[in-house]
Amino acid sequence: MFSGDTFDPFGENNKISLTNKLKELSDYVASLPGEKYLVWGEGIVNNRHLIGKRLSGLGVNILEDEEVSSKKFPEFFIVGKLPELADFVLRTKSDGNKFLSATDTNLNSFLHYQVGSYQELNDYDFLGEFQFNSKDGGLGLTFYSQYNRFSDQFYRIRWSGRSSVPEISPHGTGLLTGRVRARHPLLPEKLYQFRIRCKTETDATRISAKFWRKGDPEPFDWDINAFDSSASRLTSGTIGVWVNGPSVLKLFDNFIVQSADGDHVFVHENFDDSNLYNNRWRTERNFTDEITSSQEDRVSILLTHTPEIINNYSIKDFNLILTGDIYGGQVRWPWGTPLYWDKNLPKDWSSGLHNTIKDIPIYISKGVGFSRLPIRLFCRPEIVVFELNSKQ
Repeated sequence: MFSGDTFDPFGENNKISLTNKLKELSDYVASLPGEKYLVWGEGIVNNRHLIGKRLSGLGVNILEDEEVSSKKFPEFFIVGKLPELADFVLRTKSDGNKFLSATDTNLNSFLHYQVGSYQELNDYDFLGEFQFNSKDGGLGLTFYSQYNRFSDQFYRIRWSGRSSVPEISPHGTGLLTGRVRARHPLLPEKLYQFRIRCKTETDATRISAKFWRKGDPEPFDWDINAFDSSASRLTSGTIGVWVNGPSVLKLFDNFIVQSADGDHVFVHENFDDSNLYNNRWRTERNFTDEITSSQEDRVSILLTHTPEIINNYSIKDFNLILTGDIYGGQVRWPWGTPLYWDKNLPKDWSSGLHNTIKDIPIYISKGVGFSRLPIRLFCRPEIVVFELNSKQ
C-alpha cells in the first residue's frame, strides 16, 4: 500500500519522458512481492501520467477515486481517494445566468473539455471571458490540450493577483520562443475578454493571445506571440482552465472555439445548462461529501494521502484508513514532538494509530522519505506491517 508522494518528479522534462531514476523506482515498486496499490500525493499534478502508465503496465493498481477487490484475497476491498483539489462549480450571476467558478485549493487544479475527438482539433481561436478577485492564487486557460489518464500535455496562459501579467508556459511540451509574456497587467475585479489563436504550421506551433476589458473594442495587436518548434510540440488538442488558491471569485464564461476566419464554430459553452456541463467537462477527481464502502461484508480499507480527509468527508463502513503525507513531522524534538504538523489535526496526529469520531482506526505512516528539505531528525522512517485477525 502506497499512500502518496512515492514519486515526486518536478520539472517539465519529466512530463515528456521519465528519467532513469523514475524508471528504476517504478520497476522496484512493481517487483515487490504481493499485490500493490497506490494513490497519488500532492504530486498528482506534476506527472502522475507517465509514471501511472508505466506502473499500470507492470501490474500496480493505481486508484484514482476508484475501488477494487484483492485478486488473491477477495475478502479485502480497497478504496483509493485522490488528494483535495478545487471543485469546479457553476454559480449564478445577478441576472440569473450561470458561470464557471472553483472552490478553494492549495494544489493546481485543471478542468478540460472532453467531447468526442475534440483533442484532435487544431487551427482554432479560443474566446471567452474571465474575472479574478484575489491577490493570492491564480487562474489560467489551457489549449491544444492532450489530456487523459495517461497524458498530461498542453499549453497554458496564467496570471494571478501577485503576478498579474499573463504569460504562456509549456506543460509537458517543448520550450517556447517569441513573446511569451503580455505587455500589460490584468486588474482584479475587472471583467476581461480574451482571444487565443492556435495554429499548426509546417515547422512550428504558433500561439497568439490578446486580452481586453469587456466593453472595450478588441485590440488589433496580439499581446502574446509565441512559437514551439521542438520535436515535442503539440499540434492539436482541447481547451480547459486552471486554478490555484483561495475560493474567492474565479469567473469563466461564454467560451467559444471557432475557426480563425469565424466561419465554423466548434464549441459554444455559456455554462447555463448543468447537465450539458457535466457531460462535456472533466476534472481530475470526483467530488462527494461522503466516502462509504459498498462492501460491508468484507474488510474495507480506505487508502488516501492525507489524514485531513477526516475533516472533509463523512467516512462510513471502513475497517481501516491508511494515510501518510506528514512524514511524522520529518523533524522532531528529541522527545518526539514534531516541529511542524498539520494545524487542522491534533498535534499527536503526526503519525501512528488513532481513531476517528466514528471509531474507525486510521494509521498515519511516517514513511521512508522526506519533503522539500532532504533531512529527517529524531523521526525514524518506517514501513508498517498490519496483521488482521478475523473476529471469532
